[in-house]
Amino acid sequence: MSTVDELIAIHAEHGLTVLRRSLLPIETSAQNFPAIKLSAAAAFYLRMGNPVMTGQLKTSGLIRIFADDGSFMGIGEMLEDGRVTPKRLINNLKKIAV
Repeated sequence: MSTVDELIAIHAEHGLTVLRRSLLPIETSAQNFPAIKLSAAAAFYLRMGNPVMTGQLKTSGLIRIFADDGSFMGIGEMLEDGRVTPKRLINNLKKIAV
């Protein structure tokens, strides 16, 4: 485990590539939740805040949501009717430059 100051020092000394190897993927924090992968169309509507239909899970409760390209979108909730609704979504971190 590293402190923020240690991570800043790693970035300053070794660059972004080495810093990224020092970090766990963001979805690690929710690794105990079931996961679903959405189509591009479903991911678009979910990002707009709309519940979307998915037949992938037969459960209710919190889930990890991935886009069709495999990128982590955030946490959603499976509803009893088979739809998933967004709870906490994140921006696509691949597009963020540090």
